[in-house]
Amino acid sequence: MPKIYNYFGIVFLFHTNEHYPIHVHATYGNYQTVFELVMKNGKVIDVVRRRKYSNELPPTQLKQAAKFVWARKEQIAKKWIEALVHNKKVTMEKVTRKISS
Repeated sequence: MPKIYNYFGIVFLFHTNEHYPIHVHATYGNYQTVFELVMKNGKVIDVVRRRKYSNELPPTQLKQAAKFVWARKEQIAKKWIEALVHNKKVTMEKVTRKISS
């Protein structure tokens, strides 16, 4: 389960048995939200929050996670391909600067 980012307590990760479309799990304690990256011609053109979970991220963390995924969408797609297509080890980055609005 490669963890790719830690953003103020929100951990972004992939599961090792993932499937397309490219998506990332955002977890905060026992809460979880999944964001799907919509691709066209090799570029991320949209980010969509997947189905709701009963343990959805709290509103503040959900907003922060969505901003973060939008800001890092291309890097997330690249890490997905490295980890899940090319089976390369990806390291977790701790991000300590807030994403501006």
